[in-house]
Amino acid sequence: MKLLYLVADQTMTLPVADFVSQIAKKMGASLLMLVVADSEKILKEAEASFADVSEALEGLSYSTKFVLGDPVACMLAELETEAYEMILMGVRRRQRLIPSHFRVISQRIIKRSPIPIMLIRDIVGKLERMLVCTGGLEISQPVVDLSTKLAGKAGLKATLLTVAANVPSMYTGMMEMEETLEELLETDTPLAQHLRGSADTLSKSGIEAEIKVRHGDVVEAILEETAEGQYDLVVLGETQGQTLRGLLLGNVTQQIINRAPSAVLISK
Repeated sequence: MKLLYLVADQTMTLPVADFVSQIAKKMGASLLMLVVADSEKILKEAEASFADVSEALEGLSYSTKFVLGDPVACMLAELETEAYEMILMGVRRRQRLIPSHFRVISQRIIKRSPIPIMLIRDIVGKLERMLVCTGGLEISQPVVDLSTKLAGKAGLKATLLTVAANVPSMYTGMMEMEETLEELLETDTPLAQHLRGSADTLSKSGIEAEIKVRHGDVVEAILEETAEGQYDLVVLGETQGQTLRGLLLGNVTQQIINRAPSAVLISK
């Protein structure tokens, strides 16, 4: 098994390298660190930063490549040479409305990657708990399958989260919310079938899992659960924004990437 650690048009940081190292060790994978920049200046800065992170990679089977060129083209070319399980890449929190050069490149990489890609923030530390965001539809199955595979190899605890529309005020109490979840799981609706099946898939793989339902805006609900539950990783599928609001604010996936305090794994 091999992972691709992509450093695109930026220097390397110790927290990201340490998180990448945790992933590789827990999965028993080897690692290629592909450092790509479209300017010699940035590439030299990235090469110099390697000395600051090399200690975090000790004990791993890894190799490095430093390439001058377009990050997206170099990523796609590398993926054609070997079968990689996943791409890992450090990202920055969005700080301004106008996209930065790095943000534009990272969005292109996420869009063009044909395999799962994990976006890692500088502030992340441990890797113990994951939040699996599922819409309860057939398209959510790849998200569950990817989460099961990763959690099984890495020994993670998992929470399945689905976000439903707001419920009437009579159901806003904590006890009533718990009761409605139990009642939901006893029904034969597609959502209940998906949640039961997903929990069963995780359980059969020896993964400790629970199910949660939140109500309201999808992005806000996911972010609130991520913060309150102190998850180390959020797993979700790639969504496409088709409305004017989506074009202005970004789709669900992009908003989670921009705002989540944890690492984010995107299923393709």
